[in-house]
Amino acid sequence: MNDILKLLVETPMQISQMVGPLYPGLDLRLIGGARLSILASLRYLMTNGAIGASDDSPLISSYQISV
Repeated sequence: MNDILKLLVETPMQISQMVGPLYPGLDLRLIGGARLSILASLRYLMTNGAIGASDDSPLISSYQISV
């Protein structure tokens, strides 16, 4: 989860933008699973107040560090 927080310190991002930096060289067949793994981590971070989302559509929301 620290890797996700490091990405979000730089700029708000959508899940699809996080896959490449978090999983470099990932087989294209595994991207869906990677997105769901990132989503699970984002939900945990949101529950703890560390990050926020731009709206209620988790797969297309932009996520950012909470102020």
